[in-house]
Amino acid sequence: MLKLQCFPLLLSYLVLLVFPARVAGAVSIEGAPADTGFNVGSTAVSRAAVKGLAGDAGGFTAFADIQYAGGASVTSVEMDRRAGVRAGEIQYEAGWPIPADAPTGLFNVTVRVEGRSTRKTVATHRLRGFVAYRKLVRITRFKLDKTFYSVGDPIQCEVVLENLTDQPMKGLRVEFSNANYPWISLFSAGKETENPELALRVLKDGLSISPESEAVIPMMSAGTATILQGTQVAVLGAGGPARHERVPPPEVDQYTLAVWNAERTVLYDMQFSPQAI
Repeated sequence: MLKLQCFPLLLSYLVLLVFPARVAGAVSIEGAPADTGFNVGSTAVSRAAVKGLAGDAGGFTAFADIQYAGGASVTSVEMDRRAGVRAGEIQYEAGWPIPADAPTGLFNVTVRVEGRSTRKTVATHRLRGFVAYRKLVRITRFKLDKTFYSVGDPIQCEVVLENLTDQPMKGLRVEFSNANYPWISLFSAGKETENPELALRVLKDGLSISPESEAVIPMMSAGTATILQGTQVAVLGAGGPARHERVPPPEVDQYTLAVWNAERTVLYDMQFSPQAI
């Protein structure tokens, strides 16, 4: 009789042993790194949402396994559980400080969920990877002299650049422009002259910055306020139709600051200005 009473308990125990393997197929993981790329020396943040786990959220631990594409070494970072999530979902986040000597290129990220007590893997999912790059120069401040301009008003700006390396950065070219996207040609269609609609202005040429130091370009004339909307077709080859109002309505625009090498073949950094009206 005792044996018959113990049998259901034994059967339940065996079911619990195999249950994780059955649950693993029902668990889903979604997520991605917080950005497509991170500068070497900064923290690469990855986030994941896990659904389908049975039991208390505290009974599970999630890890972000980070591996340089093509490499053998894997770094496992325990992920923190985030509060204020939706019912039936557990959200995790992990930050990995990228070593200063880390290789640049693609890193793969795989999220792995384990039972906290059993240490057995419940589910894994490979997220979109991220790129580690080594930024040499960074724009730390790009400030316009005011927010509201009338057509024809001079635009002034102040710029602060930072050398992130332990070597001098020489021959830098700092440019201010109207709607200037550096990956799009600066030349008008069918012409070999620079497009005047860009209003390109070189703020500084041949600039040098000492190692791990900043360079300040004080408030200076950078351009002239003009109506930009409706000129995108001429400037960029695409955009809205030209405007024909006798008195154009106010518009919100942004300007662009770009930092190049002396030959204008390497774009070190680019930033859009605060919005101006």
